[in-house]
Amino acid sequence: MASNPLSWVHCNRCFTFLLQKTQKLYLLSCQHIICEPCIEQDEVSNSSRCPLCKIDVKSQLLGGQMPESCKILFHNKPLSDKKNWMNIIQFQVKHRKHLSRAIALTDSKLHEAKAKLADLKSDLRVVIKKRDEYKKKRIALEKHLQRFKEEHRKRNESSFAESGYGGSVLSRH
Repeated sequence: MASNPLSWVHCNRCFTFLLQKTQKLYLLSCQHIICEPCIEQDEVSNSSRCPLCKIDVKSQLLGGQMPESCKILFHNKPLSDKKNWMNIIQFQVKHRKHLSRAIALTDSKLHEAKAKLADLKSDLRVVIKKRDEYKKKRIALEKHLQRFKEEHRKRNESSFAESGYGGSVLSRH
């Protein structure tokens, strides 16, 4: 069990947690919990539509100013409330399950991403090996070309010398 009794309270859309205290969270009348940026993104006001279930809702800022009917849903000992314990447990279980599904989905996506990354690394190793092979071939071809040019230059010099044109082409008079 989590060390903080409200560790499960999160935005049902973007998963910002109440404990992070980075955003204000709102309880909607449909019992979804939405953070301020998600409310602003979908323009949910005091009587608008829930961005998740699309029904008309009212919103209540989570905190000490909530009406008692909202506060009881976050009770850290639901069984101690003899009158509302079933509603409290259902509400909290629903949100915990939602969070668990999101974590499982994220974990699955992470596993898929790691597998894809491993495949890409393997592909990269093959590409690097081929690049190194091509580099060696290029170096060998450059050396061969250099030898060919040198041999060609020497052949031209010897042909030129044998033809009798070894001296100065221009003679001064």
